[in-house]
Amino acid sequence: MVDARVDVNGDQTVGLENLMLLMYDQPEALHRLMAWLRDEQMNFITWCEREELLTRNDGPSDGVGSGGIGYMGGDSPNGPCRLSDLWGLSESQETVGVSPEMFAEFILPYQVPLMQKFKYAYYGCCEPLEQRIDHILPVMPNLRAVSVAPMADPEKMAAKLAGRYVYYRNRTRRMSVSGSTNRRSARTSAVHCARRRASRLRW
Repeated sequence: MVDARVDVNGDQTVGLENLMLLMYDQPEALHRLMAWLRDEQMNFITWCEREELLTRNDGPSDGVGSGGIGYMGGDSPNGPCRLSDLWGLSESQETVGVSPEMFAEFILPYQVPLMQKFKYAYYGCCEPLEQRIDHILPVMPNLRAVSVAPMADPEKMAAKLAGRYVYYRNRTRRMSVSGSTNRRSARTSAVHCARRRASRLRW
């Protein structure tokens, strides 16, 4: 199975600190690097499709994104699996320290063409998105689910996503540990998010 995550953040190529400095010092060079990373990732995922290396990820027991369920109903089509049958994941945790405007200039435009290859898009992981989501929503029409990280503002995210997208509230690691106190904390957090009229909640 090929991971449907598409990573074009560039930090593993030049290092995280250098990536941030390039946004100021050599923006055109960074744009060229990001375009190369996008093209290389595009070549890879289309090669996987051509070689029939893909497997579906939209079944009732398939996990997608940072903790969601991929099931979207219906029967799987016959024949080889295509990118257009799958969920794709994109995120940019590494650039949480840059402004929303820089994210929109240097990161998002290189993620969008990749995500357009997939049937459905899932965005986010552990980075708070309330300052970025207004840039993401208009340019990703196949977006169906968004990760709401523990550090995110759940009320702001609920207001921006309500009724249109699946709202996946990520648990803190503390809530993942067994024990009655942590179960109560998880339940309280879930009820709070649900009352803020998030579209749908998955735990």
